[in-house]
Amino acid sequence: WTQPHERLWLVGHTADGTPQIGTPSFPLNHLGEGLWQATLHLPSFPSSTPYTYSYRLTDSSGCVLREEGHLPHHLLLPAGDDALFVCDHWRDRPEDAPAFSAAFCDILGQQAVAPEEAPQPGLAFSVHAPALRRGERLLVTGSCEALGSWDPKKALPLTYRGQGRWSATLPASVIGSASASLRYKYLLSTDAGYTYLWEEGEDRWANLPDSTVYPYCHVQDSYLHLPSRPVRTAGLVAPLFSLRSDTDWGIGDFGALREAIDFAAEAGMHAVQLLPINDTTSTRG
Repeated sequence: WTQPHERLWLVGHTADGTPQIGTPSFPLNHLGEGLWQATLHLPSFPSSTPYTYSYRLTDSSGCVLREEGHLPHHLLLPAGDDALFVCDHWRDRPEDAPAFSAAFCDILGQQAVAPEEAPQPGLAFSVHAPALRRGERLLVTGSCEALGSWDPKKALPLTYRGQGRWSATLPASVIGSASASLRYKYLLSTDAGYTYLWEEGEDRWANLPDSTVYPYCHVQDSYLHLPSRPVRTAGLVAPLFSLRSDTDWGIGDFGALREAIDFAAEAGMHAVQLLPINDTTSTRG
């Protein structure tokens, strides 16, 4: 969807996830058919190092035309000076953006979060899937034997890393060294593994490089393509000012809200919805 005069840039982020100011961005070269490519020469690191970035579209004069959504890209760069190949995708703001909040990802879903592991040589997959339900697992299968040859019972399970992101790595020993084109898809399964829900749309694909040149290969997908699955839960709806506690000043305050949250949790509820929150303490009544 880019025009001939437009350019795509990779923009590094600071530690708090915001685009860096005053540092050069990296231009990408257009290969045709919507494909862009860039080679970055980064310093070697004594240990694995996180690197966060996003993409930006500009015109020929550098005026910003479009930027990605609110989810930046994350990489854990390997120690040393080994080459890393990344197959990446532009990330627009997802239609289900509220599902990426901590309330949906880490409370309603209650998936166990595993810390990032040091990069290992091989093929790594990463995708955002925040709306998985309790007891569901995310898998990836595809056209190679290492991914189960489209057999869901032999698919590679992914691990939840927090903020809706899942990842898994195939060791270099099982994927071979020659360049190859890989077709694959993500799917869900229950803990029992008796039922599967495949993502919609065409097969995903990635052109894998020679692993003797690029021992580390990352396939960074954007979002899981699942049919719409509305969240069903029970909760409490109340204006903040209508809540009461033994220590309030005659009107609901944040202390009363804490008690309301405890009440909802004890009743087995998973949500508390308020009118717009205004500070109702003694100094800001």
